[in-house]
Amino acid sequence: MLDAYGSSTSTFAHNTISCGGAIGVQQAVDIRGRFNVIDNAFSDFGETGSTALSLHPDRLGQPLPNIISGNIFENCSRVVSEAQDGLWRTCKTFDNVFTRCGGTPEPPASGATST
Repeated sequence: MLDAYGSSTSTFAHNTISCGGAIGVQQAVDIRGRFNVIDNAFSDFGETGSTALSLHPDRLGQPLPNIISGNIFENCSRVVSEAQDGLWRTCKTFDNVFTRCGGTPEPPASGATST
């Protein structure tokens, strides 16, 4: 869980996050602050109801301009869940790859690919 105020310099990068054989995992990363999520690999969050990224507004209920870029999402039931509508559209997203994922988000910026 990334649960801090965060800032434009708070970065979560170059990680491999896999569900593996675990059961009942609801989300891989729960984002509750301002973070750059860059060049990570999320895989095998395919259980019904699970999600790779769970987005939340700031403590005042406002969407955060997180940067979500260069990530690989593979075999995920749902890539993004939002605590309130529109949080993904507020993020700056580009160069993310979605492979064999359900619930692939609409890219708010150009550069997302899906296979």
